[in-house]
Amino acid sequence: MTSKKTISAYRMILGAFFLTAVIAVGCNEGTEKKEPVIDSPKVTAPPVIDTPAPPIDTSKMKEASTRPVKTTD
Repeated sequence: MTSKKTISAYRMILGAFFLTAVIAVGCNEGTEKKEPVIDSPKVTAPPVIDTPAPPIDTSKMKEASTRPVKTTD
C-alpha cells in the first residue's frame, strides 16, 4: 500500500503536466496571422493579343463557298 504523500505528489505532478499542456496549446493558437513566405516570384501569363485572321483570297475561286463538302458514299 502506498502512502498518501506519494499519491498526492503524483496528482500534483499530473495536474502540473496537464496545466502546462493546456497553456502550451492555448498560446500556440495565436490570432496573429503571418504572411506566407513565397519562395518563387509570381509568374503571370503574357497578355493575349488578338490578331484578326488574314483575309481569304477569293479571286481565283470558282465558288465563294469555303466549307468542306460531305460526299455520300
